[in-house]
Amino acid sequence: MCGLCGIYASDMGSNHLSAFRLLQLVTQTRGMHSTGLAAYYPEKDKVELYRAVGGLEALATSPDTSFSFDGGWKFIPDSKPRASEKAPLFYDYPELLLGHGRHATIGVIDVDSAHPFEFEDVVGMHNGTMHEYWYTKLDTYDKDMPDSYAVIKKLDQLADDEEATKEFLTTLRGEYCFVWFNRITQTLHFYRNSARSLFMTALSDNKGMAFASEEWMLNAVSNKFNLNLKVVPLGVHQYVVLAIDEIGKITVEVDEEVTPNFTTPPMNVGGYGNYYERYGGNYYDYRSEEVESLYKRVPDTNIWLSRAKFEGVASDGCCICAKDLAWDKFDDIRWHDADTPLCIECHEALEDDSKGAA
Repeated sequence: MCGLCGIYASDMGSNHLSAFRLLQLVTQTRGMHSTGLAAYYPEKDKVELYRAVGGLEALATSPDTSFSFDGGWKFIPDSKPRASEKAPLFYDYPELLLGHGRHATIGVIDVDSAHPFEFEDVVGMHNGTMHEYWYTKLDTYDKDMPDSYAVIKKLDQLADDEEATKEFLTTLRGEYCFVWFNRITQTLHFYRNSARSLFMTALSDNKGMAFASEEWMLNAVSNKFNLNLKVVPLGVHQYVVLAIDEIGKITVEVDEEVTPNFTTPPMNVGGYGNYYERYGGNYYDYRSEEVESLYKRVPDTNIWLSRAKFEGVASDGCCICAKDLAWDKFDDIRWHDADTPLCIECHEALEDDSKGAA
């Protein structure tokens, strides 16, 4: 579980920076293995990227990404000597701020694996876990980097081809919410499935917008600064592209047709049930034959087993008689719990004993 947040505005000012700082602070509740921040300056076509292992305090004190906060919640260059010749965090007010709090599920925990990731044409970030059998087949896969890196690098490869980007999104396998900025088209992109949430709100008479992984995070900003914001969820499989027009207004394009060619089962449930119910439909409504061949759901639970996981759990066969249990006869297996598979005969014997004792 990771946290995403950001602000995109043509009229970025100190009030936006204050709101962003608060968003990054509350985003830490979703992950503090590493923290990252990206600022984009359109006039210079430059991204300033700051990442550190740990929470926001680590980001502010890291010698590699050194900067500090003043009392007005603005970012200012650190007066201490720097370990590198990095420029100050903000030359002026940026047009885009992206923030990420990582709770690692795949990959090591270090600065290189912290989000956002910057490539030639794309800077992006991810909340979720991609399925290993899928992302390791991408030509952008790097065994030393997390799953997110491979996907965002692929989006960078496709940055100049919107139709190819959409086609790629339909192939995603896993739990995800991706946010990325395309420097070629000067557009901010959003895409998620039902396994991860994202919320948005308009700012400054539609001259800006803010987003965060959870609704209450934007409500905290609204309450803190008396903004009376209207917060809405990003729809499941809504491909949303934002841009700033010539008069500084945010324009929105929504494509409802970018849907996966199949929907993948959850790798873990976490605390997202309320979001699935409210915004994601039936999270467990999986019908794909491909899914059924790759995962099996333990009855009466929210636990899905891959074949490898099943073979580990059932390696000793039935937990009572040691009878072999086969993946291709999964429906004939009975489960005391997710770690205790039983053959039909032993399960029925247990039920008979239970009825006799009653």
